[in-house]
Amino acid sequence: MVTNARNTETTKLLWVFGRVADYFSFTGVIEPSPYRGRILVMMAAAVVSLFFFQIEALHSLIVFGVAAALSALIVRRLRAGGMPWWLMFLGLIPVLGWIILAALVSRPSPESAHPERNTLPHGG
Repeated sequence: MVTNARNTETTKLLWVFGRVADYFSFTGVIEPSPYRGRILVMMAAAVVSLFFFQIEALHSLIVFGVAAALSALIVRRLRAGGMPWWLMFLGLIPVLGWIILAALVSRPSPESAHPERNTLPHGG
């Protein structure tokens, strides 16, 4: 009985670690809908750290984590749009670079990036 409870706890913990690690993954692509959801989560983390964590080291650590996760999400979103990853460095240009980068990651993914969508359904 105790072993079964430990397995359940371990499974839940691994699921949480997998979800968190996915934010920091630079491999693969991400579609617009999950991208927007993750951006909202990161914005919430940044706001919470700004107002509730007055310890500078902790606040800096959270901001660094949000920046790393945002970089990973932008790279994955650029890849989904068929664009090179190095366009992420446009974010280093104040205001204009941010606007251009936001426009690039907001574009829908081309159909050629998703060959499974280009197939005709059976019977048609």
